[in-house]
Formats: sequence, C-alpha cells, structure tokens
Amino acid sequence: MAAIPPGIATVTLTGHYIRPDGTPIRGTVSFNAPALTLSEADTIAVGAATVELDETGHFSVLLIATDTPQMQPTGWAYTVTENFLHAVGRSYAIQLPTSNPVVDLADIAPADPSHGDYVLVPGPPGVAGTKILTGTGAPASGVGANGDLYIDTTSGAVTLYGPKASGAWPATGVALGGSSNLITSVNGKTGAVNLTAADVGAFPATGGALTGFVSTTLGLRANLTADNVNSLITDQPATTTSRVAIMRVGGVDKFSLNANGELTIPGFIATGGTSTFPNIKLGTGGTFGGATGGAVAVSNVTTAPTANPSGGAVLYAEGGVLKVRQSDGTTAVVGAGSGMTQAAADARYAMLTRSSRNDLGIYVPPGWGSFWRAKRDAASTGKATIAVVGGSASQGMYASNPITKSWPGAVRSSLQTTYGDGGSGFHSTSLSSTILASGDSAALAAWTTAGAIVAQTGTWVQSGNKFGPGLCGIYTETTGDTLTFSGVRGTTVKIYTVSGGTRPNFTYSIDGGSAVTVTQNTGAAAIQVTTVTGLTSGTHSVKLTCGTTTTGNYLTVVGVEGTNATGVVVNNLAMGGASSASYANNTTAQLNSTWNGGVDYPADLVIYTAGPNDATANTTGDAWAANVAKFLKAVRDTGSATGTTDVIIMLPHLGTHDTTNYKYQDFALRARSLAEVYGAAFVNMWAIGRNSWEYWRTLGYWGTSAGTGAAGTDAVHLSDAGFAFMANQVLPILTA
Repeated sequence: MAAIPPGIATVTLTGHYIRPDGTPIRGTVSFNAPALTLSEADTIAVGAATVELDETGHFSVLLIATDTPQMQPTGWAYTVTENFLHAVGRSYAIQLPTSNPVVDLADIAPADPSHGDYVLVPGPPGVAGTKILTGTGAPASGVGANGDLYIDTTSGAVTLYGPKASGAWPATGVALGGSSNLITSVNGKTGAVNLTAADVGAFPATGGALTGFVSTTLGLRANLTADNVNSLITDQPATTTSRVAIMRVGGVDKFSLNANGELTIPGFIATGGTSTFPNIKLGTGGTFGGATGGAVAVSNVTTAPTANPSGGAVLYAEGGVLKVRQSDGTTAVVGAGSGMTQAAADARYAMLTRSSRNDLGIYVPPGWGSFWRAKRDAASTGKATIAVVGGSASQGMYASNPITKSWPGAVRSSLQTTYGDGGSGFHSTSLSSTILASGDSAALAAWTTAGAIVAQTGTWVQSGNKFGPGLCGIYTETTGDTLTFSGVRGTTVKIYTVSGGTRPNFTYSIDGGSAVTVTQNTGAAAIQVTTVTGLTSGTHSVKLTCGTTTTGNYLTVVGVEGTNATGVVVNNLAMGGASSASYANNTTAQLNSTWNGGVDYPADLVIYTAGPNDATANTTGDAWAANVAKFLKAVRDTGSATGTTDVIIMLPHLGTHDTTNYKYQDFALRARSLAEVYGAAFVNMWAIGRNSWEYWRTLGYWGTSAGTGAAGTDAVHLSDAGFAFMANQVLPILTA
C-alpha cells in the first residue's frame, strides 16, 4: 500500500453506501485535491485518490488533512465524486481538518434538497434575564429591574445588594471586602491575600532545601538530604557537568540522563545497591560497551533467561548477539552475529513475516533481496543499480513523460528521494521520432513538448538488429546528422555506439561546449562506450554529430547514460514491441546478450516484465519460460557473474491486449515456478488488477495513445495514475 510521508497531517475517512432495500452499492468514490505543495515533508501531492467500495458497500481511506501546516494552497476542499454501478452519484466538496482525525462521510456529506427546503421559524421572545449593575454608593430605587443585582464599588467597602424585588432594593447589602475582613485564607491571611512559597510549604522559583523523607503510594521513598545515601536529586551541583538528572543508591549511579540526552538504565536495584539485570542505554553519542554511537545499546547477560515470558517476549544480548526469548520458549536471533550469518537472520525474519509478503499477486521468498538491500543501504557512499526490461508497458506508453512518469520513472523518483540521486540512468534511442513517428505520432508530439524525446536532424533509420542496453539502435550515413539527448543527469555521461568494421568518427558536445571527436573501433562488431567524467551533478544536454562518412558507413547510436558516484540508479531498458525472445540470448558472442542487466551492464536488481507481446504472438508457456530462464542465466551466471543480482519477475496487467490465445495464465504459472527456482520475487499485476480491463478503467488506470498521461481506453498501456499504482506495488518490496 502507498504510504503518506511522515510530517503530513492525515484524516481517516470512512463511508458506507447501500440501496433503499439495504443491498450494498458497488462502485468507486474519488477525492480530488488541487496540486498541494507540502514543504515540511518535501512532497508535492497531485491528482485524485480513488477507493472502491467493498462487497458490503464500505470504504476507508487515509487522506491528507486540508489544514496541514506549511501546505500551499490553504483553505481548499476535496471534490468528492461518486461513481456507482446502476445508481446516480453526486459531486460535492468537503474539508477534512486535523481536529477530526476519523470522519464518516455520512456525517459531512450534504443532504439532497430536491424534495423541499428547510425554513427556519422563529419562536416567541424569551423572558428578559437579570443583570448585575455597578456604581458608587447604595443603589437608588429607580435603578435596575426586579431580579437584578447591584454592587457598590466604593473602595474599601465593596457591597452586594439584591436581588431587587417588588421594585425595591434591600436596605442593607453584603460586604464583599475591605475593612470587614470577610475573606480568610487557609493559613490565616485576610483582606487582599498574597501568598509566598513559604506560606504553602513550596520551593521558591530560585530553589531551596527540602529535608526529611518523601513517600508515595507507589512505594518510592528517598532521603533528599544526602547525595550518597539513597539520594534522589533533580540537578547536580554546578561543578558537575556530566549529568543532568540522576538517581543514586549507596553513592552509585542507578538511573541517569546526561547532557547529550542519553538515558542509562542499569535495571532492577536490589538490596545493597547491586543490579541484577543488564544495562540499557538510549542515545546517539558517547561510548558504551566499547563502541560509540547508536540509538539503543544492550549489554550482554551473564546467564540467558530460561523462564518463558507469558504474553510477551524478553529482549537480551548474549555474546554480542541480540536475541528474543519468546512466550513459547523458543529463542530467535534478531540480527547477524556469532553463530548466525546475516543471510540466515534474513531468512528467519522473512519466514516469520512471510504472510505479509504473500498478498494477492505478490510473492517474495524468504531471504530475498540481500544483494539489493546491501547496495541500497550503502547508496550514500556508492551506487545501487536497477535494470528494468520488458515491452512498451514498462517503457512508458502512454505516460505524460515516459522517462519520469512511467512506473520505472516513479520508482526512480521515490528511491532517489530516500536513498540518494544516482542520476537519470539510461536514455534509449527508442524514444526518438525514428522509432515513434510511424505508430505513435500523437504521443511523439506530446513527449517532444515534455522534453522526453531524443531530438534529431537529418535522416536516421532504425537498425535491424537489437543492440546493447535497451535493444535498440538508430543509424545514419550522412555527415553532419545529429542526435541530442536532454535531461541527462549526473557527473558521468556514457555514450553507447556500435563499432566494428569501417565506421565514421563522431563528436560529442556537453551543454553546448566544444565538440570532442571520438574515433570508433574497427574489427568485430561490438558496443563501444565513450565515458565523459568531471561534470556537475545536474542535468546536461548531450549532442552527437556524425563525422565524415560515405555511403554504407554507418554511425549507429544505442543511447546515452547519466550517473552520479553515489545514490540509486534506475535504468529503464524496456523497448516497445519486445517479447521474451528479445532477451533470450545468453551467449557472450551476441551484441545484446548480456547488456540488459548482465555482466556487461551490471545491476544489483533486475525487474523482468516481458509477457504481453508473447501472449498476442501465441508463445507457449514453456517457450516463454525457456526464454526467461536464458535471460536469468545471462544475468546471474554468464562470464564473471556470480549470482549477486536479485531478480523480480513482474507480469503487467494484460488488459484486452490478447483475447484470442489466452496464454497469459500459462506465463503466470511458469513465472511462479521460475521465482522458486531462481530465488526471485514475483509480482502479478494481472492478478492484482483482478484480470479485468473494466476494473482498471473505472479507476482511470488505462491511458490514451495521445501520450498525455490522461485516463483513456487503451488495451494495455497505462495512464500516469496507472503507472503510479504499478510503482506503488513494487516500492514496498524495494524498500523493505
């Protein structure tokens, strides 16, 4: 499930819809908000949240509060849109302030005024109330009305008269103060009373001394007269700076909080001032147990607990290993240490939490992800790399921007926010007018405006072979033809071309700088990588120009990559029209064999998504599985590979892309088996999407070939909302 970032105020909204006969309504309810800038959480929220009514007509959704602090704009409201099956819905506005953290929609939804108006009818005037009047001296008979009170405010003789009755005031009143001394305090003070701390036995604000014993019903008893004998003090003398608050027994610290905010709890204090349980320390500084830093430190026990805790568990450290003795008497290791490897600890944890990793359509085997997690968690000092392969459903058709709004783009943005910006990753020449003009002209126009398309001059042609990262290459044989890649982010830029035989030189220019000439290698066909370093970590424009060439001599360009030295990199290597066969070469002699997450283009995690095009091509389940196995062979065990790449197999939602061959369920069965064999995770978006094109249409997840990212009726390609949903299914696995 998606998670609202910390620091953003939320409200849980629930609702229940039924028909007049009590049967539940089916459909969805959308809550649309304006574009929200949440500066405190470094987050921008846009679009609508849509929930589906369950089989009883209920829903529950966590939404951003409309009065979240430091949010722009302010004073806005959600637009609620009801979309029901065989029933007319409504559209109205609501606000969800933080003062009501849990709200039922029935309590705030407007009533339907179509059957009449409500008219407010005023009732008869009530009886006039009584008043309290003031003045100097006794009240005159003409002052006030029956029932009124009067206060004579004469200094030193304040007197209360009343109530007035039968048109007359009482002849005498009740003195309220002054020389009559009617007010007496509990300590004998009268008149205008001013109490000092000593009057009520309290400490003055400047401090003081309290002697004797203090006892409570909880049994706490401390002598406050001496520091070294059963002493409880709230502050050490001015000469002592190491402790802010402390409890001492027999001159020994038993509970202390130092100036760094570190809390030390030695444990139960037995008779004679000894501690029978191990120490616990909370804090991030100082030294404890021979090590510095850390939020929680637990010292080793001399003897491990043997009694079974009832209704809970006991946390302790033994031999430098954190352990838990559970209520059933078993002992579990909470991390790697002596006697248990990290992989074994991970497997133990995954097994204990396996039920939460087997939601509908999602399978994560025990111990999965150790290679990816290690690189991800160390991304502040190195790179963690993901490679995504598949067809157009992963390439980004028809997001508003296939680079940033595809599901790999959404994953990239989320991970880089948390773990560091590793750069823009690989930009393929498949996003060029050469590739897209013939079938996706509307999308090409929209993506050109969005800055996602490789700009080109001259005549470029798609290569008949599938080369290198991204399985694509476009070529020219005309001197001076250019390609320009925009939005290439990182301190290092790599340019991928096809060399071998007789090929022209080319030049590159970064951000309009001087052109640098690159000579292409001769000999056998190969992928040539030109690396440019020393750039700023920002976004760059990379222009490639074909050098002097003749007919039949081609400059073939595969793509351009931008990376930083640290952070997460997500390389979207998917190619429109790709099938499992496109990735099935696993011999090093093939130009594209190991370039999609394998040893030539290494990744810590590969997400494999080829499948929809196989279904329409009537590929059998066995043939699809064999192709995937060849790819996994290339990734994990080709050349110098040692299997240190984690894998996720993901089947995109098939939609209505295939209504003839019905092969997709065969791929799903084989995918689960491949996941078991190769230790891969498996995400079945087809199952998550209920195997229903119509279901996702009601949620606005299908796109339109206009390339705007808007909701539409495409057979298999997604809208921006659909891509965001796919990313949200993968991210919990990647961040666990």
